[in-house]
Amino acid sequence: VFDSFSQSDASATRKFGGVGIGLSLCRRLVQYLEGSIEVDSSPGKGSVFRVCLDFEKQSGSIADLLERPESIRGKRVLIVDPDDAGRLIIRDMAEHWGCRIKESASFDRAVEKVALMNEKSSGFDIIIADMGRSRSETVSFAQKIKETGKADQQIIILCDNGIPGDVERLSKVGVNGYLPKPVNPVLLFDCISTVMAVKKLG
Repeated sequence: VFDSFSQSDASATRKFGGVGIGLSLCRRLVQYLEGSIEVDSSPGKGSVFRVCLDFEKQSGSIADLLERPESIRGKRVLIVDPDDAGRLIIRDMAEHWGCRIKESASFDRAVEKVALMNEKSSGFDIIIADMGRSRSETVSFAQKIKETGKADQQIIILCDNGIPGDVERLSKVGVNGYLPKPVNPVLLFDCISTVMAVKKLG
């Protein structure tokens, strides 16, 4: 099964697609890392794959550095989404966590609210925005937010049709988090906690 263009059951190609190179690529990657990969398989029952790799033990961990808050209660959150239902879903989650919520149905209006909030107070802690119809508009939005004078405001982008390169493209303009839709509440809370912890580290 580790040979290129090989499948244990040729009928799987017609049923599930694929050309039989996935496990070959896995084996080559594991070998590149000087490890080993094995499989135990029973027709009609399933397969168990084992990968063994040697790594140097690291001193400490990311979890030790990122003292993520147990609660994000009181954080000021701006939700940006043209869809009413989309904003409602995120608002319900954030209110449950005790966040203070503002909403916007457009990028332009959101930029105005961010600027106004920056003048009145220390600004929003977190901005959660839907990717929208245009990636270029999303990139422009993130740039404008970072240019408002509060560069430490954390931006999380939600996307239901992600493509390769999204994370790199958005991180270059200051986006701090990126999550797929539909949004998993646990993942969103974890993402918010993590970006706030990174902000704290400076």
